[in-house]
Amino acid sequence: MTNELTEELLYEFRGEENSFLITIRCDLEWSHNKFIKFLYTMKDYCKQKQSKDPLDKEIAQGFWFVTWFIKDWTSHQGFRKANKFSDDYYTESYELIHDLSYWYFVEESIYIEEKDFEEEIKILESYI
Repeated sequence: MTNELTEELLYEFRGEENSFLITIRCDLEWSHNKFIKFLYTMKDYCKQKQSKDPLDKEIAQGFWFVTWFIKDWTSHQGFRKANKFSDDYYTESYELIHDLSYWYFVEESIYIEEKDFEEEIKILESYI
């Protein structure tokens, strides 16, 4: 696991300046590009994690937190009205977060091949 990747993921999980989480939380703005970058960071982290590696407490808290927080925070009407994505877009987004969290905790990806994850991203982007 690269230290750079760990720091990048923690930056997002901590809601640092200009991160996806701080943008949805404070600006009430869903940035598709920031979200995609966030998903890839989560995926890359899971991909590099070895089953023999113990779970990092702060990373585990981050995966757990985003699994419920993003959906909870972005599901209300005010947020949805300000961000013109479809319900299908949000549903697919929440599923991707769930899938990546599953991968982290269970250490088993539902994506058989790399292209399977890419297909899910394409589905998400088809809703834009």
